Amino acid sequence: VQEDLLFARAAASLAAKDYRQAEADAKDLLNRFPGTPLKPAALGLLASAAWDLARFRTATDYAAQARESLPPG
Repeated sequence: VQEDLLFARAAASLAAKDYRQAEADAKDLLNRFPGTPLKPAALGLLASAAWDLARFRTATDYAAQARESLPPG
């Protein structure tokens, strides 16, 4: 349940353009629950936040990590 709540808060923060909170929650989710099935979504959220902040290399890195964390197919 905590995983879902962290992700929901991160997504809501991203939608509200509160990038600091969105990134903090997504990183907290990944650190506290490294095997979470929400990993690709959290990394995608981090990529979106970085892109919006014009941190394009960081966004690309998060996007690549998200792609690698997806199951085959």
